[in-house]
Amino acid sequence: MQARRCALTVFNRLTTWGLLVVLGWGSPVALAHGGGHRVTPPPPSPPQPQRPEPPPAPPPPPTIPPDYRRPGDTPPPPPPSPTPESPGAPTSGPRGGPRPGHDSPHRTNPRPGSRRGSSASTHWRIWWDYNREYLLGLRGLMRQNVVTTKTTKRVGTLSIDEWRDAARGALREIAVHETTNAKVRAAAYIALGRVATDRDVMLFLKPLERAKSDDDVAAAAALGLGMLPPIKNQRVNQYARAQLEHIYDNRSRSLRVRGFAALAAGLRGRHDKVTALSLARSCADVKSGNDAAVLAYACGLTQDSLLLPELFDALRKGRIGQQKLTDNARAHAASALGMIRNPLVIDTLLDILGSRRAGRETKRAVIMSLGRQLREFELDERVVQRIHRALRAVLRKGKEPMQRAFAALSLAGAKTPLAIPELLTEFERGGDATLKPYLALGLGLAARTLGDTGSAQEIRKYLAERWAQAKEIELHAALSLAVGLSRHKDMIEDLVAELQLARRPAAIRAAAAEALGLIGQRDPRALKALIDGVHKGPPEVLGTSALALGLLGNRSIARDLVKKLHKARSGILQGHLTLALGHLGNTETIAPLIETLRDPSQRRVVRELAAVALGLICDPRERDMLFELDAYFNYFATTIATNELLTIF
Repeated sequence: MQARRCALTVFNRLTTWGLLVVLGWGSPVALAHGGGHRVTPPPPSPPQPQRPEPPPAPPPPPTIPPDYRRPGDTPPPPPPSPTPESPGAPTSGPRGGPRPGHDSPHRTNPRPGSRRGSSASTHWRIWWDYNREYLLGLRGLMRQNVVTTKTTKRVGTLSIDEWRDAARGALREIAVHETTNAKVRAAAYIALGRVATDRDVMLFLKPLERAKSDDDVAAAAALGLGMLPPIKNQRVNQYARAQLEHIYDNRSRSLRVRGFAALAAGLRGRHDKVTALSLARSCADVKSGNDAAVLAYACGLTQDSLLLPELFDALRKGRIGQQKLTDNARAHAASALGMIRNPLVIDTLLDILGSRRAGRETKRAVIMSLGRQLREFELDERVVQRIHRALRAVLRKGKEPMQRAFAALSLAGAKTPLAIPELLTEFERGGDATLKPYLALGLGLAARTLGDTGSAQEIRKYLAERWAQAKEIELHAALSLAVGLSRHKDMIEDLVAELQLARRPAAIRAAAAEALGLIGQRDPRALKALIDGVHKGPPEVLGTSALALGLLGNRSIARDLVKKLHKARSGILQGHLTLALGHLGNTETIAPLIETLRDPSQRRVVRELAAVALGLICDPRERDMLFELDAYFNYFATTIATNELLTIF
């Protein structure tokens, strides 16, 4: 995907003045805003023009609990005089990672479907990159395949838990005391959000209390606070809730900081109903379409049925409070509904899908949300049949290519794939370059769900035949991943041969490497080819080869990746290396990463990436909470306030 030629580029969006930064399309880039790395960023829709609105007087800041005001602490200063927000290009993303610029050399690529661009079929890579962790649980798979993570296991002179404590201490140190670079601080805050404990809550609140805090640091601290597990101390929890509410209701703060505070409140609302209710109050008083879009999504993150009235109004009436919504903003409300388990949700989503008045982006989001409902929740058989009928109708008769593609994926990702005949039929029809890669992935997911049944075997055989016949690069790469998803062990030799062919396009070699990891067979030929891919391959091949080695239980390559990170000058390569380190989770790399993070002589981007890797490696949870934010998300429906929603991991 490509950003619009004059306003949207791969690493610079002059119109993005709000919450988040959009990455460009095409090049496998990875910005480290304190979290994960999206190697295939979303195709943004143009931001909707907004009239500057004079902000109302901000609410008074919450009161700090007396027993948590330590010596030297001061109450939050009064907020500055309100000033209208003005468009501009923030210098870095909310995760504290590098905003591509002078020290982050990346390519720009033409927009899919444009005269200079590649086929729109490349969009499938975006969906896969955003959803593979959520659908497959890559972190959990890696931890299952590697020998023990018990606290008795020792690495060097320290146990694994002791190494995690050391990483936590280093991240605290940088988040609080780093003075030379706010972006490194922000990266540390997001990484700390992955590993922090109750004792760290006040560290996250400090940047929010100060009205003049750097926007990157404040936004990262807010999101880090949202990632924390339930706060046991009720007094501190109450203060954290009040501080977040104060931020996202305070129009003297930037839209970016307000938006991340709202998202954080949505994540915290899973543990605290009072936080969910405070979001409902903010929806009633919302003052702009940008705020309404991000608040709607935050309501869904709570997964609380108490917020259904606000989301139903957004979808059915096209407004939240008194604020009218664009099609893109309504799409976020549709995505939010997909996170909430309630029979009324499905009725509403099906009504909107059949409505002629619903916009294109809203319907795309509705289709994805229906797929999420099928996959995530136990539904009555009659309800499942209703959803399947509606999605099959879109797949067979829909006129909008991406709605058909999302319908295929939603059907395939369900717990009991009932639509395999339709997927096969549509794939055989051919003709639509946009749809076929999605259908291939859908068939691979369906075979993975079915396991070793006869139907799964038939799908594997079919995919292997189409893989051998495919000529287009994008379709061939998608079929490689589909073969891997289906766990087709007889394809290992073919995939190894493809990975080893240096003259093959990098996209095909990278897909072959990832497919070898997804198959999950520790074949000596595959292991050797993947190690060669890490040492000799281009960035795309290096990243997926390292990921595949992690899936196959081989973490020893991680030490070599740290050395490569220190030497790398390409932002693309740096991002792939960091993502690979985080996925591998080898605690032997914690010590050199801590050293890199603390070393002021290192380049800023390398220090930020070291913080990212530490957070990913040391996160004790099997499922990364930040992936909750973009799973089943309609990445075409961007607004000023949600543009970076897809890049904050």
